[in-house]
Formats: sequence, C-alpha cells, structure tokens
Amino acid sequence: MAPIPPGILASTPTAKELQQEVLLLAVSDRLKATEVDLASLKALVTAKNAQITRLEAENLRLKMTRTDKDLTVQVEGLRKEVGQKDRALVDYRRQLDSFLENEKIILRRAASAEAKVVTVQETLVRMQRSRDAAQAETEAHDRARHEAVSQMVAEADKARKLGERLTELEKKTKIVIDNRNAKGQGSLKR
Repeated sequence: MAPIPPGILASTPTAKELQQEVLLLAVSDRLKATEVDLASLKALVTAKNAQITRLEAENLRLKMTRTDKDLTVQVEGLRKEVGQKDRALVDYRRQLDSFLENEKIILRRAASAEAKVVTVQETLVRMQRSRDAAQAETEAHDRARHEAVSQMVAEADKARKLGERLTELEKKTKIVIDNRNAKGQGSLKR
C-alpha cells in the first residue's frame, strides 16, 4: 500500500475522496501486477528466443554430424518444437496486448470517474447555495410574518382600548345628556 502524503492527513477526507483513493489504489495494484506480468512475459520471450536460437544452432550442428536420415528425423522434431514455441510466443503476445488494452480502459475509466466527481461536487455546492438562499428567504418571510402578527395584535389592543374608551365616553356623555334633560334643556340622541 502506498504511503499517504502528510497533506492529506491534515484534512479529514470525504467519502468520495476515500472512494477515489481506494479506486486509485486498486488501479495502482492492477497496474503493478500488469507490469510484473509484462516483465515476466518479456523474460519468458527472451528465454524462449534464446532457447530457439540454441535449438537452431543444435540443428545446424546435427546437420553437419549426422546422416541424412537421422538429420531428417531430428529436424522434424525441432520444427514441431519451434512451432509450439512460436504458438506459445503468439499467445503471450496476445495476452500482453490484452493486458495493455485493459490498462488503457482502466485509466480512461479513472479519468472519467474523476471528471464525474468534480461535476457531482459542483452540483452539491450549487445545491447547498440554493438551500442556503432559500433558508435565508424563508427566515426573512418568517420575520416579516412575525412583525405583521405583532402589529396586528398591537392594533387589536389599541382598537380594544379605544372601544373601551369610547364606551366610557358614551356613558359619560349619556349621563351628561340625561342631566341636561332633567333641567329642561334639549336632548341629544345618537
């Protein structure tokens, strides 16, 4: 496992960053395994090439020292062996090409995943900003509603007090009017 840089340890990683780190570690491990396979396949191809060269040299030596019949039998055997080695070499090359193609696909997918992570992060930031703006607007509306309710209650209290005052004044006015009527002065009706 690769050591974690100290800059990363300073901040707490998010779940997305941890997933990316795990993905990158998996891709890195896969790449290392592919490189090891590549190196072993190259070594095997080199060994096979050396063996083929050795077999061809042996074939030439036998041609010089043996009779035609013996030489023909041995040449056929060597041809079969070389054919098998060639087929194995072709198979190894196909496997190597397959590994290289898989590596390209993995790297493309990792780049695509990184781009998607950036897009998702930008979307989340926009959503957070929108939510914050909506929250601020809601709070402003709540404050306005509370102020309106407070004013309404205050106005209702004023109206009630004015009503009480009016009733009081009407009673006083009625008493004054009744007193005037008793003295023979006119009456005031409402």
